[in-house]
Amino acid sequence: LHNPPRRARPGDAAQQVVQIAVGYARQSRARLADIETGRVVSTDLQLREVKAFAERHENWCWNEELSRAASDVNVSGGKKQSDRKKGRASWKRRRGLALLLAAAERGEFHHLIAYKLSRFARSASEMLEIVETFTRLGVTIHI
Repeated sequence: LHNPPRRARPGDAAQQVVQIAVGYARQSRARLADIETGRVVSTDLQLREVKAFAERHENWCWNEELSRAASDVNVSGGKKQSDRKKGRASWKRRRGLALLLAAAERGEFHHLIAYKLSRFARSASEMLEIVETFTRLGVTIHI
């Protein structure tokens, strides 16, 4: 098994080590008019915002390639009826989050940033599961 990246403590020399940040963006199915009026926020806009957040941290390095690859477009944040019956979390079937989970298991990044809480999950229990899963792998989530 892979050892997660060591967390720096205040005053620790390891604080100067560059930490990799990625973003997660999800856009539900939407009409172009919804995007243009701002009712739906495009994945490009979400990634610009989370990248700006990452760049405000001097020892973070933004991974644009992984962030773009992990964006989910036209994907609902809610559970499908079949997932509800099986008790399966919808986040595990999202291609982008699955890609990020695999990358986190390989220790490829330290920080996962989302534009809004609703981009990750629609329920508190699902959000808790996502946070616990990534935290166990040494990843800090920022919203």
